[in-house]
Amino acid sequence: MYRLKTVYSKPQTCIIKIEGDIRVHDAEQWREAIEGIRKSESARQIILDFSSVSFVSPAAIAEITEVIGDGVFLMNCTPFVRNIMQSSGLGKHVLE
Repeated sequence: MYRLKTVYSKPQTCIIKIEGDIRVHDAEQWREAIEGIRKSESARQIILDFSSVSFVSPAAIAEITEVIGDGVFLMNCTPFVRNIMQSSGLGKHVLE
């Protein structure tokens, strides 16, 4: 189970901290949550902080690649998530 928490929100940037595990049965809910954040936040950049995520299933990674678009970035990713994003052509959305 995972939890999303807004830790910073200003007109230009919003940082959402993700905590817990993102498992295969969470994949559809995960996608809906990220799409909801994109629609509800007026910030130009949304940063998803993965520093407190202990596991991400491949199905959830597939959902991440579907909803990542302009203005959405990932930070503090595990090497596994970073490699998947880079091999999907979305490496520019991963902040170092």
